[in-house]
Amino acid sequence: MIESGEFALWGLRLAGAGQVVFALLHPVAARGLKISHEAARMSRLNARVFRGLFGFVTGLNLLFGLLFLLAPQLLLDGSLLARLVLGTITLYWSARLMLQVFYYPWQTAPGWYGGLPVRAGMLFAFTSFSAAGICALVVA
Repeated sequence: MIESGEFALWGLRLAGAGQVVFALLHPVAARGLKISHEAARMSRLNARVFRGLFGFVTGLNLLFGLLFLLAPQLLLDGSLLARLVLGTITLYWSARLMLQVFYYPWQTAPGWYGGLPVRAGMLFAFTSFSAAGICALVVA
């Protein structure tokens, strides 16, 4: 039988791998959402803020994923800092899940991006990322 600490360790690693893949797919999402076209219609400042935030979020997703994937034991060491970092990342993904469900108007997404498989995959991913963090917080 697998111990809860080992379960949390592998849960974080799997979630980390998913977060890395999700971050690497951000450029595909940008094309699917026609971000360049949308940004071209904005003022120069707003377009740069828009693109900058998109890149910033992509970077955060990648860094969070790498931390979960490569150093999950540091998040499970029981220290206050580890619990705060793990809690922050878990809150980030939980908020992203809530935005996905309650805020984004997916019925208006262009082409394949608004389709059921993409929406279901994103819901599964964000739920998994949040659940891995919650489980790890309980164990830590």
